[in-house]
Amino acid sequence: MSDAEGKILLRVRSADGNARTSAFDALILSTDRSLQPRLSPSRLTGMPIPFERELPAGDVTVIVRTTDGTTALVSDCDVLGPDGKRKVYGRSSNNLAVFVCSEGGIMVTGLPGPGSDSGASAS
Repeated sequence: MSDAEGKILLRVRSADGNARTSAFDALILSTDRSLQPRLSPSRLTGMPIPFERELPAGDVTVIVRTTDGTTALVSDCDVLGPDGKRKVYGRSSNNLAVFVCSEGGIMVTGLPGPGSDSGASAS
């Protein structure tokens, strides 16, 4: 899918490296209406891991969540230029990960799963 603008490479795997079926759901959205048809299918449910998919470069938001709430996922978004070289990279180990990719860079955020230390309340 590489084109004159480059591409986004989305990868999802388990933290322990094991393959799994029906491990995650994802939603892929764009603020650019003309780009949305090229993101189809944009709603992914019950996807196996490891998983890899090329997306067109542009203003794209990707939301990834584990299906069972306990499988530790590692999600990556790699934004590549037209020459195939990495422009920017983001990674999340949260059970709900959000990647916002734009011309200006990438923002990564998310929520930890149940029982995670990173979800502990502040005192």
